[in-house]
This record gives sequence, structure tokens and C-alpha cells, in this order.
Amino acid sequence: MLRGQRTTGGRPRNSLRALIMVLEKLTPEGILARELATGAPVIYRLNADATVASSSIWRCERQG
Repeated sequence: MLRGQRTTGGRPRNSLRALIMVLEKLTPEGILARELATGAPVIYRLNADATVASSSIWRCERQG
């Protein structure tokens, strides 16, 4: 991530919670309260020092 490359993180839920906890600087209680939608990718844009500049949930608009 620090090299400016895109990274995907399809991991088991506990691994995702650990990564989000570090990125968002959450407490153990905060990460337990954090809602993780199934199948909804979260996009993090990081600063050069690896702090989160912004985050958003990617929403796929289906046509049909």
C-alpha cells in the first residue's frame, strides 16, 4: 500500500476487522460496533504516511 499500488483484501471477517481497526484507529469496542456490510468493498485512500485520507463504500449500480 505504501508504494502507491492498489491492494485488494478479500479476507475472513476477523482479518478485515483487524485491518480496519488499524486504518481507522479504532478501539476494540469501536471495531465491534463498526458495521461491515457483506459484499460491499470499502475503498481507502491513504496519505504518504499511511494515514487514511478518505474512505468510501463502493456501490455497484445494477442495470436490468
